[in-house]
Amino acid sequence: PQRASEAGKKGGQNSHSGGRKSGN
Repeated sequence: PQRASEAGKKGGQNSHSGGRKSGN
């Protein structure tokens, strides 16, 4: 979750949780 959130913020193509925040 924490790592995915950061990954999503950067790319948003690997994490669903982060991607959601990133707008992916």
